[in-house]
Amino acid sequence: MSGFNLHNGLKAVIGCITSTITATAIATTAITATAIANNGGFIGFGSIKRPNGRYNSACLMLMLSVVSFSGCYQATSVQNEGFEPLPSNTPFIMGHLEAAMDTMVNYPEILVGTVNSIPIVEDFMPIPDLYPLHKPTLIETIKLFIEAFYLDYTPDGGAKVVIKGPLNTSDYREVIFTHTENGIFKDVNNELLIKASGSYELSVELSDGRIFGTQTTIPELVDAELPNEYVIHTELGHYHSGEVYEFGIHELESPIYYPPKGSYLGEEQINSSFDDLRLHVPSIESLDYYYSGNHTRSGFIFAFIKDMRKARTLRFPYFADIMDRERIVNEGEIYHRLAFHNEDVGPLHDFVGQFLVAFDTLAENYMIDSMDLLNLNNYRLIASLSNIKYKGAIRDSAPKDTLVVGHFSGSSAWYHTTKFTVERSFDVDSVLQDLDF
Repeated sequence: MSGFNLHNGLKAVIGCITSTITATAIATTAITATAIANNGGFIGFGSIKRPNGRYNSACLMLMLSVVSFSGCYQATSVQNEGFEPLPSNTPFIMGHLEAAMDTMVNYPEILVGTVNSIPIVEDFMPIPDLYPLHKPTLIETIKLFIEAFYLDYTPDGGAKVVIKGPLNTSDYREVIFTHTENGIFKDVNNELLIKASGSYELSVELSDGRIFGTQTTIPELVDAELPNEYVIHTELGHYHSGEVYEFGIHELESPIYYPPKGSYLGEEQINSSFDDLRLHVPSIESLDYYYSGNHTRSGFIFAFIKDMRKARTLRFPYFADIMDRERIVNEGEIYHRLAFHNEDVGPLHDFVGQFLVAFDTLAENYMIDSMDLLNLNNYRLIASLSNIKYKGAIRDSAPKDTLVVGHFSGSSAWYHTTKFTVERSFDVDSVLQDLDF
């Protein structure tokens, strides 16, 4: 899910990935097609967990589908003689700060634990859950990285996590984060003032006494606009099969905005109050990370914007299937999230983005042999991707291993909710009656 080149060097996925493209993917096509033209490097998706634990991916863009590792896993017994594992219990620290003008942002989040290499492929089990992490970028980066390198994660709930900042300002504070669960530390009392353009220092003392840390600077705030209310005028369209759908005549569209100073990677997420209808799931609670809130849960569209040189607009094309009377939308809400990350998110994020699979057709995909991925499981490569550094130990008896895997980054974000109503150029009841529905 990174802004990588979809046509160069894109052939990697481990084992078996189950991706079911449903009829709702057609709606995604209409949306993502516009977004691709608008944003350049764009990945759109909507993932939902099925009762059997596998994932459906309602992701179809101009006949190009992108799927992550989070689905099923299947592999033969493979062990690489040249396998160079990480040292035992290598620290794994992943954190993110986000500045925003509103209160929709969840606490800043730092994940702390250790990882061990899994040398035999069939022994690897993907990380089951990262609750209560809320930021989709952080969640997916952690999951993809662990799965790409066959790592076993163990949380360190006894660690001490401190963030200082904004540095060299009158708002400077030193905040000790609270452990929640799964090695996830949060500023539960909202003591830290997270400001755009502010610099922050992270310090993590593991349970064994080793200390690691780094600094990051948050980009400037992004300035975007969308109306608070919007009327979607729709017309009727027909599939080749004769079934019908409706589409918006005019898109919900923002004025031009520019990526803010300090940006390295843009991120756009568009959810709606009717994602469950579009993705054909029982409820919003059926979506991944629904507990993160409307603006940050997994939903209909998720995009990474790689080119920071271009002016942009935000769009929401409306497209809906009206063959099911219970799934007809008359009004609702559209949730936009626009975030821009600093360069500290880059090395790990860019790398894990290579471990995706592109479909030239719905029936064909390109896969890399598991041995090739094992050959990449080299601690020197993994360590080179980290911006967190060893700072010492609090006691002489503490381990002196200096290797650490992870990153600490910052972003500024803009959130907006648009309420909408649908006005149709046709009568739904008459259309369904003519079709014997």
